[in-house]
Amino acid sequence: MIKRSLIILLILLAASCAIETGDEPEIDYDALLEQGSRALAQGDSLIAHECFELALVARPHDPPASYGLALSDVQQLLNFLDQVIAFAGEYGNQIFAQSTDPDGLDPDGNLDDTAHHFIKHIFEPVLDEMLLALSDAAADSAVTLDLSAFPLALNGTAFANLGGEWDASDLMWLEGVIRLVQGVIDVLQGTSIDMDLGHVFNSPLFDGLMDGETTDPITLVSELIEILLLILGDSDHPDFLLPLPDESWRLERAQLNFAIGAAQWVDVWGRVDAEGDEQYNDVLGYVDKNGNGVRDPSEMYIWCGETPFDPVIMDVMPVLLAIGWELRAALAEGTDLDQSPATVELFDLASFNMLLNAMNLPGLIPATEINLAELFTDPQTEQTKEFLVDALSCLHDEQDAADAVVCLIELVS
Repeated sequence: MIKRSLIILLILLAASCAIETGDEPEIDYDALLEQGSRALAQGDSLIAHECFELALVARPHDPPASYGLALSDVQQLLNFLDQVIAFAGEYGNQIFAQSTDPDGLDPDGNLDDTAHHFIKHIFEPVLDEMLLALSDAAADSAVTLDLSAFPLALNGTAFANLGGEWDASDLMWLEGVIRLVQGVIDVLQGTSIDMDLGHVFNSPLFDGLMDGETTDPITLVSELIEILLLILGDSDHPDFLLPLPDESWRLERAQLNFAIGAAQWVDVWGRVDAEGDEQYNDVLGYVDKNGNGVRDPSEMYIWCGETPFDPVIMDVMPVLLAIGWELRAALAEGTDLDQSPATVELFDLASFNMLLNAMNLPGLIPATEINLAELFTDPQTEQTKEFLVDALSCLHDEQDAADAVVCLIELVS
């Protein structure tokens, strides 16, 4: 906060001097870009945001500064998520205390209004700013932003450091991520999440977590399934997961965001393959073994110039791209991205058999075509809830894994 105050103070002093002399306040674009990049490397998203925002005052819609602004928003979103985690923990402790106090309240609490309010006033404005900034950055196909480091942390723990040269291909996959996140948020904002949290706080799983007990994965999944079945079948909260009145536009926008996100995640690999610059410092690049300045099919993708993709991922990459092409076509149905309006594009669940086969697993999924667009334009939520209950019941009731798989296959047949 001290550094941010100093920057603001310097700006105000510059502005006041300009007023006295009658000149426009002078903004050093290059210095701001350098300082913003340095702040990103230090994980200081507030200072970075201020610097890139000021740089955009000097050069409106400037691609590198817009790129930096979007990346500073990424760090800020993670900081907001930390606040959400802290809030959820405090809220949970209050409900837990009320449920164990004989004179306390019944734990029939819900996060519906709070969650919608939190998303609307914090997450949505940041995502909107990010998408506008990335749109400006994409205006220059040769845009780059060099970061000595770009640490990402959640709940006080660093989970990635994506330092390096952020170029146009990185912009594409980053926007794809943001589109998918905004699509999820649109679904949440257009859906009732009014549920009884007592099902969570009164569960053995929650008691074990409060007591610091460790739970084996099989027991953990089993207890989660029991909680979900209670929430989905709660007659006191029948609107859970149903669309909210007058919010259908959100589901339609979610479809478009999912379609764009899927398209960008598929298209980005062709853009990376064609990159002819040095790959040692690229965030997303490839090992150019023969030095011909273009990726050959046998060459491996890498993160941040040195971390190779897992060989398993490289082996299934062609299959993932093929499934991605089918998903993007089905999600784009009826939108401005629909490349064949005269044909209804359906997604066949049997396509995932390609992935199973690539992993040396049997392809057991029967041919089942789904109109993904209708999930957004005409959501049959009641039927979807019934299907979820039936699917979870398969996993809950069948002790043998093979029997559970057979039960699930029969549901989608």
